[in-house]
Amino acid sequence: MTTAPADGGSSPLENSGSLTGHILSQGTQEADEDDDEPARSSNLKVMIIIAVIVVVLVAGGYLAVTFSRSFMEDMFGGVPQK
Repeated sequence: MTTAPADGGSSPLENSGSLTGHILSQGTQEADEDDDEPARSSNLKVMIIIAVIVVVLVAGGYLAVTFSRSFMEDMFGGVPQK
């Protein structure tokens, strides 16, 4: 007794009737060439957001070091040194 695959796939492992085979068969459909453009646009947006976050973190770190150094010098400026 043979069963026909429900999704029209040809791999017997992915159409064995198991849940794992069903999940694996979900990603076997090939994407159209028109779908590549939104992915590129999405990748560009992600890269811009990451770049902005990195710049903000670097600027924030620089300001934190600058202010903490000034704070530490003011705090321990009156301590006599040997």
